[in-house]
Amino acid sequence: KGIPVGAVSSAMTRIKDENGKSWYYIRAESHSNRFLSAFYKIEDVLEVLVDTETLLPAKYTQNMRHGKYRAHEIVTYDHANCKATYKSLTNNSEKTFDIEPQSRDGLSALYFYRTQDIKIGESITIPVNLDEKSYTIQVKAINYQLIQIPHRGKFQTIFLSPSARFKGEPVKKGSVDLWISLDQKRTPLMMKMKTPVGSVYAVLVKSEQK
Repeated sequence: KGIPVGAVSSAMTRIKDENGKSWYYIRAESHSNRFLSAFYKIEDVLEVLVDTETLLPAKYTQNMRHGKYRAHEIVTYDHANCKATYKSLTNNSEKTFDIEPQSRDGLSALYFYRTQDIKIGESITIPVNLDEKSYTIQVKAINYQLIQIPHRGKFQTIFLSPSARFKGEPVKKGSVDLWISLDQKRTPLMMKMKTPVGSVYAVLVKSEQK
């Protein structure tokens, strides 16, 4: 058994702008509990606006606090010209940089993957922009697994093993394993992250559909 250290929540809603165009608005939050906050407080709010037709992000915002580290940033995407503009609300810096075609932020990339035709033994490659850098994320569906979630029971899942490359070279810092539901919703049920200080597990406590 592990030690509970916090909670993560995410939601997606469909909205329309003043011109009547439809967007998916995705918001994810993570907060450390009282135990972890006593020595390392975590408060993350991630938001992204996604085109409902292309599933490409138009605007990504992250407001993060990890211990003493702070970051409040906005990235706007110009997919037609393969450009993105980064602006820091912490120090007011701004820059425009090149991105790969069909690039996504990390949050919308997960939602995009869940819409794909997932087949065991095959990989799906997604260009992802993180921290002003372009990565290639390869998500491989390893096998089907039956997992047990405390207080919720057993679930049939697809076990995924994502890997990242930067400028063609494997990124070896940390790793993520992900289990998603076998039904059409492809709901993320459990995640394991290996970090330099140990392993962190996240499990789905409840889900709601409105």
